[in-house]
Amino acid sequence: TLIGLINFVHISLYIGAANLYDILRLRKKAKARKQLEADEAPFNPHVTVLIPAHNERLGIVRTLETVSRSTYKNISIVVVDDASGDNTSQLVREFITKHSRTASSRLITKSGKTVREYYRPSPGVPSICLLTRPVNSGKAAGLNYALKYAVRGDLTMTLDADSALDPHAIENAVAYFRDERVAGVAANVKIMQQNSVLGM
Repeated sequence: TLIGLINFVHISLYIGAANLYDILRLRKKAKARKQLEADEAPFNPHVTVLIPAHNERLGIVRTLETVSRSTYKNISIVVVDDASGDNTSQLVREFITKHSRTASSRLITKSGKTVREYYRPSPGVPSICLLTRPVNSGKAAGLNYALKYAVRGDLTMTLDADSALDPHAIENAVAYFRDERVAGVAANVKIMQQNSVLGM
């Protein structure tokens, strides 16, 4: 009887373990199938590109051009002109006019001054919001102001007004956010003019 009991326990464990193994395998396959479906599902979150600018007349147009050439199209741009003493805001307006056939704008005024301007340019060019701050408060304050009043959509990125954005940069960054554990990504910043002491 002892041998019979041992055989019974052995067979019971074998059958139980086999069933448990099957259940775990089915769960693993279901998880893999769900992940494959998620990877194949359209993933196209809206990205707002924040560009803080203070006296950036030399670089703002190039920066806007590089963002507009992005391979990722579901984007909008917010330029925060932090009380520039030059014609930064005017260059942004001219950029919109140049790239738009039927630009429309909505102006929001505060104490008679325009503080927010929305432009809807022609297809292929992202919509642009120009925020004009009357007093220079610094980059961080400008970004916080934009986050409060102008950002929409799912993801937000910041870009300096004297930068050139690689056409695939936004598309590559967005891909990481398929993983729900990812909270943020950082870019690989490179110096454009490396022939100076500072650049090297």
